Amino acid sequence: MRKWILIAVGACSAALAMTVDVPRSEAAIVYPWCLHLGGKNGAMSCGYVSFEQCMASSQGSSWCGQNPFYEPPQPVRRVRRVQ
Repeated sequence: MRKWILIAVGACSAALAMTVDVPRSEAAIVYPWCLHLGGKNGAMSCGYVSFEQCMASSQGSSWCGQNPFYEPPQPVRRVRRVQ
C-alpha cells in the first residue's frame, strides 16, 4: 500500500512540475560581424565584436562581413515616479 501512495505522490509531483510556467532563456547573443568560411555559400561564424577582430581570425579564402541578423541593443528607459 505504501508503495502505491509513493507512486501516486510522485506522479502528481511530476504532473505539477510540467504545468509550472518557466520563463524562456534569453542567452542568445548575436554579434555584429561574421567570418564567412569557404566561399559564398559556406559556413558563417558570427562571434566577432569588431571588424578588426574578425579579420585577425580570417585565413585563406575566408572573409568578414556584417551579420544580417544583428540588432543593436535598445536603450533602457527609466520611469520617473512623481510623488
